[in-house]
Amino acid sequence: MSALLLFGAYPDLTARSSYTGLIKFIHDWQTLIAGIIALAAALMTVHTIRKQTFNAREIFDEQIAAEKKRQHAEKTAHNRLAMASVPHALMEIINYLEKQWEHWEKVVDSAKPNQILYFIFAHNLPKPPLDALEKLHNACLYPQNEEIGNSIAMIIRNIQILERTLKLVSRENSSTANPGYFLRKIVEIRHLTSVLFQHFDETYSELSFTEEQLLKCLESIVTEQQKPKTNSAAKILAEDAIKQACKSR
Repeated sequence: MSALLLFGAYPDLTARSSYTGLIKFIHDWQTLIAGIIALAAALMTVHTIRKQTFNAREIFDEQIAAEKKRQHAEKTAHNRLAMASVPHALMEIINYLEKQWEHWEKVVDSAKPNQILYFIFAHNLPKPPLDALEKLHNACLYPQNEEIGNSIAMIIRNIQILERTLKLVSRENSSTANPGYFLRKIVEIRHLTSVLFQHFDETYSELSFTEEQLLKCLESIVTEQQKPKTNSAAKILAEDAIKQACKSR
């Protein structure tokens, strides 16, 4: 039998008495059964591939979501850090503007009646607030909203324009016929700083404290001072101010 099968001679199953039932069904429908099995195998393969693809996509989407969340948290942290340095930078700029105003005020006050040209000396000009500008630049990279970003950018740009113009007119024995331009620039920049300070006041005014919390903090301050007078005038005044502020909320 094996020799016949080896050389392609297959036995005639239909001639046997056992050619009935399941054997007959399989023999007669073997092509269809083989096709169904192949189709079922193909469907299982497709299902497995689709499941693997779906799982891989889910993992990829989770990784993308996690990366976006990490980037958002990192951006928020940078924003908070950058914005926290803005008030101090604004104070530096205000000091710079006050010195600029004093300088130009002296220039104008020392001028003679009907004087056309005003002499400017470089060594009398205040130094530009480079550290404050750098802090504002960092804050401008992570603005809380578009209005704040534009205000910060305008402060930086106006100070740069002011300093560039000053360099052009502050050479030794140089003069300018328009000191009002510099005074106007000082006022414009000072107004922008007021806008930003107002934003900080409105933004952080919601961070309120209870009367109990503030009084407890006051006690800790008095204790740290290590003074025998626990009911000093300053403490009593502070207590009254805290109570009045908490009642007005």
